[in-house]
Amino acid sequence: MRETRSIIRPDGATGDVAVGGLFSGMIAGLAMTTYLALAALTFGEGPLAMLSRFRGSDASTPLVGLLLHLGVSGVYGIIFALICKFTARSWGCEPSSWLAASIGAGYGLALWLLAQWVILPGLNSPLMEIPRIHFFLGHQIFGISLGLLTQLEVRE
Repeated sequence: MRETRSIIRPDGATGDVAVGGLFSGMIAGLAMTTYLALAALTFGEGPLAMLSRFRGSDASTPLVGLLLHLGVSGVYGIIFALICKFTARSWGCEPSSWLAASIGAGYGLALWLLAQWVILPGLNSPLMEIPRIHFFLGHQIFGISLGLLTQLEVRE
């Protein structure tokens, strides 16, 4: 028997898929946050200052910013996993690693566009001050990581 890995199985319970998406989203969000914290050094900002940009208020700390970002990432992970579950069910197949990464990259692009031109300007968020290229690359890291993580689970 051959074993492959994929969280998004068409016959998987919806709750299990959502929980898998939550954790995958949080891990992918941590990868994105790590990139942005390191990238901040290239434009003269410290990693902790970058984490503070994810704050919910002016008095928030970098830890609060990190936790808020991981929470949002988890929610986006749930949405992605559920979309993949129902898409896989209707197509009757599971994506390969390259396809999962490509779908994740598209999802990251969609989230970047939504954040860059709809959500963040409306909130006057300090995240708008991050150079667009870094914000875009961070979302690509999130999406590709999410796509690959969502694909992982033992199947017999």
